Amino acid sequence: MAAIEIEQYINFEQPEPTVVATKTPWATVFDNSVQRTNVPVRTQAQRPKELLLGTINHCDFRVTKAIPVHLDVRGDTVIASWRQIDEFGTGKWTSLACDDLGHTIAELYVSLQADESHLGPDLAKVWAVLKEHVVQVVHRP
Repeated sequence: MAAIEIEQYINFEQPEPTVVATKTPWATVFDNSVQRTNVPVRTQAQRPKELLLGTINHCDFRVTKAIPVHLDVRGDTVIASWRQIDEFGTGKWTSLACDDLGHTIAELYVSLQADESHLGPDLAKVWAVLKEHVVQVVHRP
């Protein structure tokens, strides 16, 4: 289609945005402008102790069964651990600790997969648990 033909399908006359009153205390609209206030943030005492990790930040792997993660805080560091296979990740925030754990899981997967035929009984159990929760994605050219 030529550019002129496309223009007949596009609605360039859109209505002005409308201001909607909100019931939350975090933003109030006055004269079409937003005034910001502090948003309540979860304190460390309210941080969950456990969560289920449904994805890892690695393009070569996919989580097929949620990974149970235990969270612990030591000083300014959050520790996310998968106790079943005795692996962990650390970070300043929960999301960074889970991201680090995901990279640890990916590295462990590659390492155990390469040595699968030579694994002892303990690492064979870890490998079985890992395969139950994570699969490697095959990228096609």
